[in-house]
Amino acid sequence: MTSLALALVLIAAVLHPAWNLLAKRASGGDQTTFVWLTSALSAAMYVPVVIAVTAIGHQRLHNAIWVDLGMMAGTGVLHQIYFFLLQRSYRASEFSLVYPVARGTAPMITAVVALAVFGERLALLQVAGVAIIVVAIFIIAGGNAGTVTSDTARLTLRRSLGYGFATAVSIAAYTLWDKQAVSVFAISPVLYDAGRTASQTLLMAPAVLLSNEKRIALRRTWGEFRREAFGVALLSPLAYLLILYALTTAPVSLVAPLRESSIIIGACMGALFFGEGQLRRRIVAASLMLFGIVLLARG
Repeated sequence: MTSLALALVLIAAVLHPAWNLLAKRASGGDQTTFVWLTSALSAAMYVPVVIAVTAIGHQRLHNAIWVDLGMMAGTGVLHQIYFFLLQRSYRASEFSLVYPVARGTAPMITAVVALAVFGERLALLQVAGVAIIVVAIFIIAGGNAGTVTSDTARLTLRRSLGYGFATAVSIAAYTLWDKQAVSVFAISPVLYDAGRTASQTLLMAPAVLLSNEKRIALRRTWGEFRREAFGVALLSPLAYLLILYALTTAPVSLVAPLRESSIIIGACMGALFFGEGQLRRRIVAASLMLFGIVLLARG
């Protein structure tokens, strides 16, 4: 992995928990309208960017139009599933539990599929780095289990873990899909992600705009969570664009675990903004995580 790819992934790791924090703050509202609103705002923000890169950067779609549009529509569907699961997860449980589980199990799934399907290979140090990162992630999540004392709390924990794992599967799915799009099909990351946001917006538009109930909920969402929607609409595509550019040159089995260094920041945000505690455990996990990242980079 090049130094540039490593830098892109680590910058994205800072941006990612920031927009997730905003999404968590909006989890008390209507999930469908919030997800649609953020995708619509992202699509609108992409318009001048697409015009600029097309006119100045001379970026174009290289494949048959149906191939590129199909890949964009596919990632739109996968990301839509991801955003819904994420919002449902945040409604069900604590930020510092859902975020580590969702982001932490995704690299395992991604790496296994990448090794099996794409024929990617990891050096011994990199295998150790992946293993250490995963262990650190579960140290963070495991602290919540010790505080469960009632049947209701156990049920909530199981539900939270279930949503977290389901979200992880969706993360692995869109990561592998997008790796093919930007590396095998060589679609411009900017045009590709702009197409993703547009496809998400179009896919959800009938469910939101044709329902009187949802239109009322949309106005309420705009009134209550406007700032959160703008924040997610800006930071989410920006963070993922950096990942897409990293995927053009780096193996997905390295990018996926490295980007999950965002878990440390997210866990600390949970403790700081939502009073979820367990900072000592998270410091230990952070140390392990950093050691795993060093092994990945050296490999």
